[in-house]
Amino acid sequence: MLPFLLDLFASAPRAWTVAWIGGHQAMFDLFAAAWQRLGFEGRIVVPEGLPGGVSVEATPVAMRLPIESIADMADVFIFDIARRNGQNLAATMPDDDTALLAALEAVLRELIDHEAGRRAQKMEPRRFVAINAVHNRFEPLFGARIAVARTPFSVRLRHGFVYLAAIGTEFDCLTTDGARRRWQACRRSHPRTPARAWHRRLRTKGTAASGSL
Repeated sequence: MLPFLLDLFASAPRAWTVAWIGGHQAMFDLFAAAWQRLGFEGRIVVPEGLPGGVSVEATPVAMRLPIESIADMADVFIFDIARRNGQNLAATMPDDDTALLAALEAVLRELIDHEAGRRAQKMEPRRFVAINAVHNRFEPLFGARIAVARTPFSVRLRHGFVYLAAIGTEFDCLTTDGARRRWQACRRSHPRTPARAWHRRLRTKGTAASGSL
């Protein structure tokens, strides 16, 4: 998974600051080491004051900050949707995942609200990345708020930018039915993400060009 994650930042500015939200220490350590070896000079910031399982341990390369400060300074947000031991969250929620998922939901909600303010000021949108947001309760939550690229299942990544029309709406991922209904409603309201619309235009142009030969 790490190569696919790093590929998202291959051409990113080396001064970028990345926010890491998640408690899987081994994955974070691998990413932090690779981040430095790729020549990035920006900070890696992790939220403080969150329940166990949502933040990694303090390290020389990870600066702990309040989520409000992270929302202001980060250039990209990475959510690691896993338990502290690296296991995936279950598709059907056991009790020990409920608190973790609720905390991740709260962080995502706050960051989206902050992104709304930036977008209202015509500031550049920032990318949201989710590791392992596949076949679990976080996937419909993330996909209903973020215009995710259609990446292959095997890479275990979802990434994209906040839907403008989804900002400020209610969402709930703690029940399967509630998450599914909200995901389906959002997809009906936003039938095409910017990426999908771009690919559709590209295919249309290609077809027209082929027909003219």
